[in-house]
Amino acid sequence: RGDRERAGGGDAGGHSAMLVKTLSAQLSSERTTCKNALLQVSKARTESLAREEDLLKHIKLLEEELKRSLQSRQDRAQLIQSTVSDA
Repeated sequence: RGDRERAGGGDAGGHSAMLVKTLSAQLSSERTTCKNALLQVSKARTESLAREEDLLKHIKLLEEELKRSLQSRQDRAQLIQSTVSDA
């Protein structure tokens, strides 16, 4: 009877070892998946920040262009007003 219990224990031990290997492999796979997902998120964030910087530069250029255009219109309006006043 002791031999059977030991044999049964050995089978259970073998089963436990197999289960540990299987779970370890799954965990390793999940870690790899998570690392890859984090890398993708990091890359997407970097790309998003770069696009945001480009948009901000473009907005600043548009603001400068609008200021120049406004100044030009104000100058023209002032010239017209002074021309009309002189006449």
